[in-house]
Amino acid sequence: MKAFLSKYKWKILYWTLFLTIVLLFVPRQSDYYLDNDINAFKQTYLTRILLWTGIVTSGAIFVLVLVKAKSLKQSTTTFISAGVTIAFFFSFFKM
Repeated sequence: MKAFLSKYKWKILYWTLFLTIVLLFVPRQSDYYLDNDINAFKQTYLTRILLWTGIVTSGAIFVLVLVKAKSLKQSTTTFISAGVTIAFFFSFFKM
């Protein structure tokens, strides 16, 4: 058991934290914030946050693939696919 815990301690910690947030905080989120605050955040900050997160993530993926593969064609293809995926999530979460 000790070997199992030492081998998977970071995964166990990650999943425990993730499930705590998803199962406890998210369903009760409206209890912690006023509806006006949530709407103001969506109108003011959400688009900028999603846009910059997408730009930084796409750039990081491009640099990592460029360093590992050392191929501009493969890096560009990966960058475009990451950009399209992030654009999809941007449009999905914007609603």
